[in-house]
Amino acid sequence: MTEYTLDNKSQRIPLQLDQDELVKLDELGARLSTTRNQTIRLLIQREISVPRIAIPEPRTGEIFRVAQGAYGVTTEIRMKNGRVLHFYVAPYRNRCCILLLDPEMTETVGYPDYDELYGDSDVLDAILDLRETKYDWDDPRYRNICKSLNIDPDEKRPQFVKEFEWIARGLPNRQARFSYSSPHWELLLDLVDLLRSDIQPTLQMLNRAKDRFDTLSAKERPDVYKQAFIAAESRKLPSEHRLTTDIVFLPSWTDCYWNKRVGLWECKECDDDGWTSGHNHDLHGVAALPSGKLNDVQTVIVQKLKMQGVIFLNAGEVQDYLNNEGAYWAWKNLTIRKVFEGHHGARKPTTSEKMKWRMRKPETPLYDRWLGRQERAA
Repeated sequence: MTEYTLDNKSQRIPLQLDQDELVKLDELGARLSTTRNQTIRLLIQREISVPRIAIPEPRTGEIFRVAQGAYGVTTEIRMKNGRVLHFYVAPYRNRCCILLLDPEMTETVGYPDYDELYGDSDVLDAILDLRETKYDWDDPRYRNICKSLNIDPDEKRPQFVKEFEWIARGLPNRQARFSYSSPHWELLLDLVDLLRSDIQPTLQMLNRAKDRFDTLSAKERPDVYKQAFIAAESRKLPSEHRLTTDIVFLPSWTDCYWNKRVGLWECKECDDDGWTSGHNHDLHGVAALPSGKLNDVQTVIVQKLKMQGVIFLNAGEVQDYLNNEGAYWAWKNLTIRKVFEGHHGARKPTTSEKMKWRMRKPETPLYDRWLGRQERAA
């Protein structure tokens, strides 16, 4: 931070400017051929003569009518020549955004030639100046314009989950460092939206943000991003549509011996993580754990199925099961239904094994484990 002193004959006023502001001041002075002191004096004199930040109250008799425009409720601004313009506060996601449109210009979405609008009124000039710069919800220029037009400047401002508000408020400050083309820009929009309470963020939004985060290098991943992800994941966000995974059920003591597509977010009555118990109450027995690292959907489904008694086996355990206990259940339950033997790779028993099994059931450790759980639960 650079401290700069404005000097005049009666008083010295200390100003604190950061390096970027000091560079801008010098650039402006170079264009005006003035010193730093002279440049600051000129800026003050211009603001006094033609206000851009401290906009005066609307002139007596100046009334701004609320109307229904092409893009929702709008405030009409009537120019001296009778021309009517529509002013909107139209946020782009969580970013403050204003629009000034001409309702008569339908072929160009309503964008007028803004240069020809200058000089008609103080508030119109202030709007035109603001739209050419970066601004946010707290910018005094934006808030003064809303005050002049009798608009609540915070009416469409994003609202956040209270316990995460400290994270959400800091993200836009970081976003101001990046251009619209930066990968951080859209990522930060997603992260802020994930913490909002006035909209319903979704799992798809969270996954999209994670994909964008993964494209950043390790040096570009500040702690505030990670804090935002932790906060978003704690909200148990819903999905926009049904999410599924295939579960392979192996031959067992139950009727489940097929590939079952199990889903989350199948109806409005599902619980917070998308599970609908009534849709999957018939799933029991033994199943193969999905290969690889489980994704979020698979993690929830496997956990829920385990809670209702399904025993999951990893890849190494599956083949051992199909060569032993699974081979017995395939022979016992599937052959009587005229389903081919060797279901899901189950070993086909020998003739002597079949004779023994007709007389006595072989060892079935998984069935015994399941049966013990049922007895304890009862």
